[in-house]
Amino acid sequence: MRPGWKKVAEYADNENFPREQVRDAVEAAVEKDWRKDISRALVSSIRDVLGGTTLFSDDTLRSIEDLRQTVSGSAMGNALLDHLACAIGGGMTGDAALQEAVVNTSVDQSARCARQVEEHYLRKSTVENSQDVRQRIEEAIQSTGFASLADRIVEPVSRHVPTVEKKDGVDDGVQI
Repeated sequence: MRPGWKKVAEYADNENFPREQVRDAVEAAVEKDWRKDISRALVSSIRDVLGGTTLFSDDTLRSIEDLRQTVSGSAMGNALLDHLACAIGGGMTGDAALQEAVVNTSVDQSARCARQVEEHYLRKSTVENSQDVRQRIEEAIQSTGFASLADRIVEPVSRHVPTVEKKDGVDDGVQI
C-alpha cells in the first residue's frame, strides 16, 4: 500500500476518526497518487490535443492513443487515457472532456485502492473488521468531491502537496 492509503486504512479502521477525516485522507491519497503517476507533461500534451482544431473526434482519439506510449507501466495514466477516449467518444471536448476523465480516473483509483486495503485487512485481521474498513472507505469515497479535486490536480500552476491534518494537541482529542 502506498503511504497515503495506509493513512486511509488507519483512519477507516479506527471508529474514533470521523467520516470527514476518512474522506479527507482519501482525497489526499488520490491527489498524491496523481502527483506520483501523472506528469505535468502528459496533462500538457492532453490539453494540446484537446485544444487542437480537428474537426473529427477520430483524429483526436488517434492523438490520444499516441500518448499511450508515454504512460506505459502506469495504471493511473492508462486509465486517464481510457476515460478521456470515452469522454471524447461521448461528444465531449476541451476542458470538459479532461475534467470528466480526471474525475473518473480518480474514482477508479479510489475503488482500486479500497480493494487493496480490504485485501490487506482480510489477510491480517478478521473478515468483519475488513468489511467495516471497506464500508467506511466506500462511504468516504461517496462523499468525496471529485470534481473539485479534479480542478485542483490538473491546474498547471499549482503543485499543492496534499496533507492530512494531524491532531496532536491536548485539546485535539476524540470529538464528543
